[in-house]
Amino acid sequence: MSYRLEIEIQSSIEKIWNAWTSKAEAEKWLSPRANIEFVVGGKYEFFWNENPKIDSTLGCKIKTIFPAKYLQFEWQCKTEFFGMFQYPHKRTLIDVHLTS
Repeated sequence: MSYRLEIEIQSSIEKIWNAWTSKAEAEKWLSPRANIEFVVGGKYEFFWNENPKIDSTLGCKIKTIFPAKYLQFEWQCKTEFFGMFQYPHKRTLIDVHLTS
């Protein structure tokens, strides 16, 4: 099963890339707390709850990086969206493609 969503954002590639790859920027729009180790195999974790085992992407990792073009990472979601994902046994892979 796959799901595809295309979004057009009126901003520079650099700003959009930073929104996905910078802890500080991700904490502005995606979750109150983040743990991003921006290397392949590095942590890509977001926390919506004080307990890191609830409503988080704890244990998710970055899979592929092509700077300012493509990012692939593992994902699991907040409890309210578990039905959309394969949590907890398999993680979903998210592919972010940036084009001008």
